[in-house]
Amino acid sequence: TNPMAVLTQMADTLRVASAHGVDVVLFPELFLGGGSPDGAMDRESYELNIVGNMCGELNVACLVGYSESIHENELKLMKDADDDDSVSGKGGAFNSIAAFHADGSRAGNYRSVDFNNDYSGQGFRKGHTFVEAIPTLLILPNKKTISGQVVEREVKVGMLCGNDALCPEHCRHLVRSGARAILAPASFRNNEYDLRMIECVIPTRAMENEVPFLYANPVQLQTDGNASELDFVGSSAIVSKDGSYLVCAPRGEGGDMPCDGGYLIPCDVGALYAADIHLAMNSPEAQAVGESVPSDVIRKVVQQWDLSPCMPGDGGELSNRHRGVEKREGNGFGRESRRKGAKAKK
Repeated sequence: TNPMAVLTQMADTLRVASAHGVDVVLFPELFLGGGSPDGAMDRESYELNIVGNMCGELNVACLVGYSESIHENELKLMKDADDDDSVSGKGGAFNSIAAFHADGSRAGNYRSVDFNNDYSGQGFRKGHTFVEAIPTLLILPNKKTISGQVVEREVKVGMLCGNDALCPEHCRHLVRSGARAILAPASFRNNEYDLRMIECVIPTRAMENEVPFLYANPVQLQTDGNASELDFVGSSAIVSKDGSYLVCAPRGEGGDMPCDGGYLIPCDVGALYAADIHLAMNSPEAQAVGESVPSDVIRKVVQQWDLSPCMPGDGGELSNRHRGVEKREGNGFGRESRRKGAKAKK
């Protein structure tokens, strides 16, 4: 794949997004790098720097999937540790996501931790499970209020590659750590397994975590002689926190959109599928104009908890208020034991 052709397509898409007031653009999995370890690039490569410059000039945040090569510092550590995979100065590659703020600076880097596929056969390594389960703070384009006040907006998001969504604990940890939405560059193919991912797993992840789920999936035909068969199915979508589709691209090229919501914005190559979603902002300016943050609600609830210790009175006995606490026997699962008068056998 010609990287300059891909960057030209990205430039057009970001330009169209900026002109229509889109805050975040999500590109498919392994969009840069040709979809294989052979085209892997460093996380500080000039291609990614160009993407950052485009985001800064157009004031649009962006996530793009790419094939990431082992960084030189990591490669040195691998050699020092006698890593078997670091052969001839190469150690495979990562299936990664590069995230950019709307000002063009780098927001973060994510490496796929796909729990169900063995990446060693494909030349891809897995990211560290703990590191990749930390949300990323994403700076969105500034907005003006009716009074003319400029509001700086930032939001925590959880990043995933498509098949990472198969692990519910991974998504749950991202949301519990503060993610307000899950963004997933994907590469779902035209087979029963991947189609069930689109139809069943992704809406379930949005519902059980009560956050919007956005994924971008490519459309590609596989040509065998004179016959063409759909390889990557498209169907990029924005799923609301109740599991309903706000917008969904057609399956394949030239198909019908399966739902009527959202916006279809044509580009020179392909199209943008956008929808209005409400995300709780993290910045103080956004909170001042009415954006609620779930952590504030949690903090208020915690302040109402009675955390005072059960201290005995002057006579060495517990007060009536704490007497019932001594009689309860915990079973380790958050409920009191129903056993009463049990005695230990000698």
